[in-house]
Amino acid sequence: MKTTQFTLRPYPTDRTPTDITLTGTVTRTDGLLEIHYSLRGTLSLVQLPPVTTPAKRRQGLWEQTCFECFLAPSASEAYWEVNLSPAGHWNVYCFDAYRRGMREEAAFTALPVAVTTAADRFELTAAIALSAIDLAVCAVKIAICAVTRTTDNQIAYWALNHPGPAPDFHHRGGFVLSV
Repeated sequence: MKTTQFTLRPYPTDRTPTDITLTGTVTRTDGLLEIHYSLRGTLSLVQLPPVTTPAKRRQGLWEQTCFECFLAPSASEAYWEVNLSPAGHWNVYCFDAYRRGMREEAAFTALPVAVTTAADRFELTAAIALSAIDLAVCAVKIAICAVTRTTDNQIAYWALNHPGPAPDFHHRGGFVLSV
């Protein structure tokens, strides 16, 4: 088992409330990757939809507040994008190469997502079965990121690393964690 802590930062030109922080952990145990996000600060300024039951696979989650991660085997151009809504909805997409061949990953029919909220804290945890996408036995490069939308509709793009001249979560320069 390997656990790595992370801190995301907004893209330098994005406007976001100054007291908002976005941290978390990634834990890999055998064929399972658990990712935990912790959003803290004045959360009344962030659009966080209420948890919906049952959670479903949904398109376009990144258009609102959304927690994301990208997974790639080290020796391949292919990668997967995981989208997690604060409401509990989710989606997983597969790409053949940089922004090419996008399709829903059929190997996932559900994705366990747990949400905890408090006045100044929002936490989301998801468990991703790496074995479902043949990543259970190889080294995996990860980009961890998020989109936040404030109540005045300001969007911020958060990532471990912003390698380009504009926010681009698909850029391999953002895949900075290895598990």
